[in-house]
Amino acid sequence: MIGVADSDSYNASDLGIEPFKIGPISIVGIKRDLTLSGKSIDEYYQHYFSALSQEPVSEEMMTMLKDIKSYTYNGATVLSIKIDNTGKPEPYNGKYYRREGTNTVELNVPDLICLTQNLQKHMDD
Repeated sequence: MIGVADSDSYNASDLGIEPFKIGPISIVGIKRDLTLSGKSIDEYYQHYFSALSQEPVSEEMMTMLKDIKSYTYNGATVLSIKIDNTGKPEPYNGKYYRREGTNTVELNVPDLICLTQNLQKHMDD
């Protein structure tokens, strides 16, 4: 999700943007990004797709990353990108990573083997 803050440290009030809460997350929208960058929403999308085309990911992952949906909640526009399970570990620039809470951790070989085995088990169930 783009336009969603997972902490209260996100400050957009200086631009007249007040986040609203849904459970533990704050919806802030992309207005702050647009204002600070001086871009229109169309230019924002063009910048995203241009930057995305340079990313070292598989074609399958690239297809998912390009499928952006836009939603408006209480006047705040958020962007959603759904990443489905591909059934295999997906490398980024030749390395493998896992999310641990809000951190991204590079996997070592034993962790990668374990991840692959867990994915296979999940696919078999």
